[in-house]
Amino acid sequence: MLSPLQRKVLEIVRSIEGTEGLALAGGGGLIVQGVVDRETEDLDLFGTSPGEVNRGLPVIEKALRGHGLAVERDRIADGFARLVVSSEGETTNLDLAWDPRILPPEQTAIGPVLQEEELAAGKMLALFGRALPRDFIDVSRLVDRFGLERLCELAAERDAGFDRDVFVEMLSHFRRWPRADFDLVDSEYERLGQQVEDWREQLRGRHSE
Repeated sequence: MLSPLQRKVLEIVRSIEGTEGLALAGGGGLIVQGVVDRETEDLDLFGTSPGEVNRGLPVIEKALRGHGLAVERDRIADGFARLVVSSEGETTNLDLAWDPRILPPEQTAIGPVLQEEELAAGKMLALFGRALPRDFIDVSRLVDRFGLERLCELAAERDAGFDRDVFVEMLSHFRRWPRADFDLVDSEYERLGQQVEDWREQLRGRHSE
């Protein structure tokens, strides 16, 4: 679930004229869409161009501070910004970035949120590119929802560089992470490990056809 601070940040951003194109993505988007049930340390707001992010950054900073929130710049680049937002002992990261889209965002009570299939494509690409423990967990939920083949299709539609052979190799990173990095009970962790092996076998088998 989103924290009270994260909801406040999204409410403030939603009220700013000119930021309508920034849509909630990543883990926060999956939570709002009801795909996963967990907490997240980050809010990801994605636009469709670097300029949209660059223009929105100073306006968003000013608005957050105007509502009494502490804001620090953690990392800034063309088309990307990571802000650390704090209030009354609570902290969250706010990432502003851009990405191509395959679907228009949905309008929700907390503002624009990427559609489930768009979020699924992004999470598959996250697993493909970095293979963090939370990526394995989220993709497991998405496989139950869409099926592995559909997820691969969505990832390839979003990014032509998605390669199934490389993805199979990235899946092998599951056992390289310490058990403690997975916020799962033992039975869930073992089930996830077996799922990952099943995905690898399924993708290898399809490749050999």
